Amino acid sequence: MKVIVLVENTACGTELKGQHGLSFYIEHNGLKILFDCGADSLFLENAAKLGADIAAVDYLMISHGHYDHGGGLENFLKVNDKAKIIVSKYAFNDHYFEILFVKKYIGLDKALKDNQRIIFTDQYLTLGDGMILFSDITGGKYLSSESKILKKENGKFVPDDFKHEQCLIINDILFAGCAHTGIVNIYEKARAIRDIKHIFGGFHLSNPVTKKMEDRALIESIAGEFKNENVKMYTGHCTGHDAFKILQSILGDKIEEISTGMSYSL
Repeated sequence: MKVIVLVENTACGTELKGQHGLSFYIEHNGLKILFDCGADSLFLENAAKLGADIAAVDYLMISHGHYDHGGGLENFLKVNDKAKIIVSKYAFNDHYFEILFVKKYIGLDKALKDNQRIIFTDQYLTLGDGMILFSDITGGKYLSSESKILKKENGKFVPDDFKHEQCLIINDILFAGCAHTGIVNIYEKARAIRDIKHIFGGFHLSNPVTKKMEDRALIESIAGEFKNENVKMYTGHCTGHDAFKILQSILGDKIEEISTGMSYSL
């Protein structure tokens, strides 16, 4: 399997650009898969420079209903006329972030919801070729303390329960977008399905606006959960560099920080 980081907050080299977002291009068993598509058209620009043919992509899977992971959907539809687009049935609901008492919409473009290529998922979707999408992630281990991510329900703003978050397993590799439901909880559910050897994604250990890191004890606890696991982690985006350094101080070479342009053969 080949994995290329098309979008992450940082970038390798001056020819590529980073942004607050995430997008992975995956080649697997002759299939071309896009897991998330960043915030806008940047994934297309970087893909062209990295040799990833977006027009040939067979599946676009959007991890959850936030713009930094699915904001590029309209641009994807302009260049790709065949891919199945797989999102949670809750992904197009109203998602907000509160900044200085102002509620800012951070959801997906609702005008795209009725596109006929979209497949809405619930708890599980098996696609063949070793691919499984799952959501409904439970467990309360080491959740982010972030309380400003909201959803609008019945006219009221309430804390987001992230029912719209889904993760992808391909063989022994787990892909997570932001792990809002907790990377330990996600890993435990994935491990009940498959023996997981690699994890790609953000762990949501840093506030995207204030850049404030989660509590150090929480980060150390997460690292402790993985210390004795036979799994390699590739993380960035909402994990935050400072949090990554703490994880790395405990996990050593079992964790790697990703950046736009990095490529992996697994």
